[in-house]
Amino acid sequence: MSANFRVNLIELRDRIREKAREVEAINGNEEDLRERIEQELRIHAWNRLNVPTPRYEYRVDLGTYAKSYGRIDALYGLTIFEYKVPRTLRRTHKRDEAIRKLKEEYIPGLLEENWVKEQLALAKARGLSPRILGIIIDGYNVVFVEYSPETKRYTVDPEIGSYDLDEDVLRKVIRAVIASYKKKLDARVLAADFGYESSTAKRAVKVFYRKLSSPKSGRTNVLFNEWVRLVSQAYPISGEELKEIAIHYGFSRAELGSIDGVKLFYAIQTYYSLILKLLAVEVASRFYDSSVITFTEQLRGVISDPDELKRWLELLEDGTAYSWYGIKNFLEGEFFSWYLDEWDEDIYYVVKEIISELANYDVEMLTLDLSAARDMFKLLYEELVPRKEVRQKLGIYTTPDWLAELVLKQMGISPEEFLKLKEKGVDPFNLKFLDPGVGTGTFLTIIIQMLGKYLRQLYGESIPANVAREALFKVTKNVVGFDIDTIAILTARTCYLISLATVGLLQHKHGLEIELPVYMANSVITAEEMGSKILIRQIPGATLDGVKISTTVNDFLIPKRLVVEGIIMTILSDLKDYLSSEASPDIVVEEIATKYELTKGEAYALRDYLYSILFKLEKKKGLGKVLIPIIRSHILSSIFKGYFDFIVGNPPWLAYRYIASPEYQKVVKALIKDYYKLVLDEHLMTHMEMATLFLVRCADLYLNPKGSRMIGFVMPRAIFSADQHDRFRRGEIARVNLDVLMIIDLKDVSPLFYVPACAVIARRAS
Repeated sequence: MSANFRVNLIELRDRIREKAREVEAINGNEEDLRERIEQELRIHAWNRLNVPTPRYEYRVDLGTYAKSYGRIDALYGLTIFEYKVPRTLRRTHKRDEAIRKLKEEYIPGLLEENWVKEQLALAKARGLSPRILGIIIDGYNVVFVEYSPETKRYTVDPEIGSYDLDEDVLRKVIRAVIASYKKKLDARVLAADFGYESSTAKRAVKVFYRKLSSPKSGRTNVLFNEWVRLVSQAYPISGEELKEIAIHYGFSRAELGSIDGVKLFYAIQTYYSLILKLLAVEVASRFYDSSVITFTEQLRGVISDPDELKRWLELLEDGTAYSWYGIKNFLEGEFFSWYLDEWDEDIYYVVKEIISELANYDVEMLTLDLSAARDMFKLLYEELVPRKEVRQKLGIYTTPDWLAELVLKQMGISPEEFLKLKEKGVDPFNLKFLDPGVGTGTFLTIIIQMLGKYLRQLYGESIPANVAREALFKVTKNVVGFDIDTIAILTARTCYLISLATVGLLQHKHGLEIELPVYMANSVITAEEMGSKILIRQIPGATLDGVKISTTVNDFLIPKRLVVEGIIMTILSDLKDYLSSEASPDIVVEEIATKYELTKGEAYALRDYLYSILFKLEKKKGLGKVLIPIIRSHILSSIFKGYFDFIVGNPPWLAYRYIASPEYQKVVKALIKDYYKLVLDEHLMTHMEMATLFLVRCADLYLNPKGSRMIGFVMPRAIFSADQHDRFRRGEIARVNLDVLMIIDLKDVSPLFYVPACAVIARRAS
């Protein structure tokens, strides 16, 4: 990563303090401080981040009856810098006078400027909520004064005293200035620029679809087929229904008859995933250790060179760019990187357009308003499929924040309840939460938000760095999501990352890697359901109990002990590194066997039925590393058995008869009818909803026998009356004993979902 777009916050902080000391030494004034600090900011921050030169000594009219003027030290867009003599802000009366000037002179004066009125009117017309921000700085301390034209209210931060100019405060200063020159990343505005009605979406989806229709790379076909296999478990995917949305993406009516709806859906998801990945890497770059970096500016620097742009996008798509910023699993088994295998002039131009348009947006706003960020991703997620009836058929919907908060509150998950637990000697950060059908990540991000509020209630706005750092690593261990929809996983990981930044935890990572615990995993079917015998060819007559993992490319066999004990997860990570270094199967398995103390039979099995196959696929088609996360997804649910205190979410509302995969349908039927006996009559089987199986299965698999053991799901209201739910209502469920504590009837709430809904809160009994 080039250093051109990096701002070292600690170094810049030290330079600013040094300039303040110089001014003190010469008994200098405010202008002396402004000149010195502005020079440091220009050289070490603004030039690197492409921030325009501010207006210095900007004159505003203060006169009401007689003309008088005030001069703003430096004006960056709608952000005011007011410089004071060093250490001024430590004196209450001087601090108060500086705040008064901003509130009574400079900001009111700006509001009378025609260009400011035009900006505010334009923002209001687009549904935005702009702000004018004053930053008072004396070289050692900072005070923020924010004015909302919408509410006409001022906010002073901190309310008393001032902030020390440390790296976190300096990061906030830089974020505020960058935001002054960008579009606010708002759901409605982003939808207008990138939603299905936008010219960008129409051009990109058309190009992606046409490349999919006649791909030049075999890898593209493999990724598409594997995506179809997985998505058929998440959606009742039908090409005939999906082709109906083609007209919204600019295809002519004459073209509709020949459209492949499934490939169109894949093209749309590829387009949306690229936007997500670019937003996420930019957020990650801004919060990398003690610096501010902008990946988007780096891309803009190479955007005129197709080959160089492709090289940088390859670093994005293989996860390298995220690992630079300490996120080690943002992209795994990336199904939507195929466009790089098909790279040509057409793809270059649409990708260039996406990057150029997205670079105009203020990513910082995502980290300042988590609720707005969630709304934005929910809207874009639903806009993937423009027609409501097709979304309904596919089950594409999102949970509103208020409903998620209501369910969580009724389960005792809130900042107030966390404080009560603290008084009892229980650390709320040690509680373990799972959303097994994570979708866009609403439940997880609200839990993180609640944990952040709990910390601020304990420590105020300035959470000690060591506390925040410990909280960060506990959250990323204990607030977990599963899904099999790859686009949902990307959306949820992006929202998860933003939520960590919003609550003030991400910046305390200090260069260490974190894992975003939103995983591609089937919450209902564990590896144990895929049992198989492994023949050990090198030991006559020897077999091992194994697990069969099926993909569209190959079947893989893994010794069951390695799965049950969780050893295979770290082995798979090692194998991915070995594939990168092109290490031969014999050498790899010998080292793995020694490291993990494997038996000879286990070592032979790993070589013959796992790594050798991956090795060949990587060399021939570049698919070995892609398949490792897919293999992991089949195993992950087994690793988390009995781990969680709370399970929350909005599971799939998909009737059994709409499951597109016959293989998956067969296993689901066995669980519903034979294992849990949720229905006994064959004719009821086709009507059974996956949501009910999800509730029972997740409570059985994942709730900690010694924990709070509560589960709260948003469910179809049919559980009140439909025959297929009769045994559930009666509590006649085999293998798991659930006590229903509360049912929240949402019958009269509109608009909500496509069918009547409710929420069920239950506790697993001993």
